[in-house]
Amino acid sequence: MQEFFWFILGALMYKFLAAILDIGRKYKFVYDIKVLALQLIGQAFQELTFTSALKYAALKDQKIDEARVKRLHIQDEEYMQTWKQGAVETLHASVPPLYKNAIEVEDWNELMSLLDIYYKDKFNNASQDKNV
Repeated sequence: MQEFFWFILGALMYKFLAAILDIGRKYKFVYDIKVLALQLIGQAFQELTFTSALKYAALKDQKIDEARVKRLHIQDEEYMQTWKQGAVETLHASVPPLYKNAIEVEDWNELMSLLDIYYKDKFNNASQDKNV
């Protein structure tokens, strides 16, 4: 009977420790997915900004009326603000309810600050690895 007790206790302890390790793996997975999503959004924003700059350079080369260029610039700024808000909303909408708290992003500025922190950490870790 004592062996059965220790067997059951060991099985329960195994389940408990496996659950704790599983939570750790899920947290790491969600963190990695969050970082990749933020990188993807950041890269898309960079491409949109670059494309916009190319458009204005082409318009300048073609000597388009300045008033028209200003109107286009205002329209592009409005589009970018809408796109930024939509990117954050889409990020929230695509996350399962169980992991909503792991996103930690409420607006565009928070998204960019998290991305900055990630890149600073990545740069610091890479420079430390080179120094070793």
